[in-house]
Amino acid sequence: MKIIYKIRDYVDIASKGFKVPPIYLFFDYIIPGFIYDYIKFHKFILLYFLILSISIMFLMASTNLFDDYFDFQKNIDIDGSPTTLYRRHPFYYYKKDKHELLLLAIITILIYFAFFIFLTIEYGLIIIIFGLGGALLGYGYTGKPIGYKYRGLGLMGAFISTIFIPLMVNYIYSNSISIWPLIFSIPYGILISATLYVSDYRDRNFDSKINLRTLPVILGKYSYAFFHFLFAIFYTSIIILVVFKIYNEYSLISLITLPFNHIMIKNLNNFCLKDMEFIFGNFIFLSLTFLSILLVML
Repeated sequence: MKIIYKIRDYVDIASKGFKVPPIYLFFDYIIPGFIYDYIKFHKFILLYFLILSISIMFLMASTNLFDDYFDFQKNIDIDGSPTTLYRRHPFYYYKKDKHELLLLAIITILIYFAFFIFLTIEYGLIIIIFGLGGALLGYGYTGKPIGYKYRGLGLMGAFISTIFIPLMVNYIYSNSISIWPLIFSIPYGILISATLYVSDYRDRNFDSKINLRTLPVILGKYSYAFFHFLFAIFYTSIIILVVFKIYNEYSLISLITLPFNHIMIKNLNNFCLKDMEFIFGNFIFLSLTFLSILLVML
């Protein structure tokens, strides 16, 4: 029973309380690649989908663990900081040792690599290159010497991660590298990046005080307007992809989600800070899930 409780605690820590990203949103990281190849090749490899899904979960977990470790090392996660108030923090709630957290992060990313070694044996050496790229983006979010989160580039990292995965999925299906899966996944990358932005937006006042240059801190008084910009780009990209026949005409129906997302953004500052990320994530998930359903309609 003790082991079960320990595993439960580790899962809670690695997922940041199932909030980063919201656990249900994680499928939107991998789904655009499979939708693109289903449309193009009319087939779906279930085993590959499951293996990739599990491996990406471990990559996200290791990214979260390294994030907590390096934020603590840099005195960003201090007692009373937003991240210690809105979830069960590994150091301030669970009282974990920093070396234990680092070890867990390393073990988690090694499990991720184990899955990719299997995929490499099955589908070719280039797969491990994709795996290394994913690990670099995950570790480099806060890990030394990159730490692109601390340079205001966290949003860009999330976007690149989202459009990066479909390239690998397409290689499995076609044994070739193509730019089209990347273009196909752009709307997904925009909204998934927005889920990271909302947590930075929530913490912007605290981050500004400790000189952590996240994008909302850099944007200053324009940080709220950036939400409108992200959604404008999202809906515009869908229209452009339909015009160039990369998306089908049914995907234009997804524009009906625009007023709902507008209302959500309009009321964003009225949300309880603790629930802001969760509520925002729900809207993102519903928007991307609806778009995914429309894309596979023939």
